Amino acid sequence: MNRMEILFLIVSFIILVIIALIAIPALRKRGIDPDVILQRIADTSESLKATVAIVQPFLPENVALTKLDAVFELVEKGVWSAEQLCYIEKLPPEERKEYAYKYVTESLNMLDIPVTPEMEAVINGAIEAEVLSLGHKSK
Repeated sequence: MNRMEILFLIVSFIILVIIALIAIPALRKRGIDPDVILQRIADTSESLKATVAIVQPFLPENVALTKLDAVFELVEKGVWSAEQLCYIEKLPPEERKEYAYKYVTESLNMLDIPVTPEMEAVINGAIEAEVLSLGHKSK
């Protein structure tokens, strides 16, 4: 993947997150339960992960995709870790994103994967997506 393709993916991802943040309240106002829709998306996401896991051994090794896989795994672990620390009141809610970001960047540094500005954008977008997938309920 060249830089333009990566930039396109990042921008597309950010746009999707923004659309979701606008659409969910609008759906609730119209009486549509977005939790059901989000659950279907999560189920589809899990199915896609399973499909990729089956097909991946047959695909040639791609270093960029391997790094992105590592980032997405670390983001998932970082966000869930921050959420659990917040749940047991060891981390203030407003520091969860910073904690997850620090977890990911420090882990990448340990793996000798440089954190470039492009990688930072991917990390931030992935954190936002992972937080959205947690399905927080508004009070």
